[in-house]
Amino acid sequence: MFFTRVGRGAAYLFATLALARIVAAVLVANGTLPPEYHARYLGSHTTGEIIDASTYVLVGSLFLGILAEISLSLRNRG
Repeated sequence: MFFTRVGRGAAYLFATLALARIVAAVLVANGTLPPEYHARYLGSHTTGEIIDASTYVLVGSLFLGILAEISLSLRNRG
């Protein structure tokens, strides 16, 4: 049960952080946020690289969340 809770918490945390980075990168790419924001909060990578990496993290967190839900349902079933 411990790893199920940790997995669910990590999935929510990583998904939230990935979505925040994707939104920030899109806003910087559109020019809504100033370029200083990019240098300070997103690092030295391009916005395309940030969106790509954050998408991978988001998909990974979805898989982790699915595995945690499967673990929870198996525990409740037996």
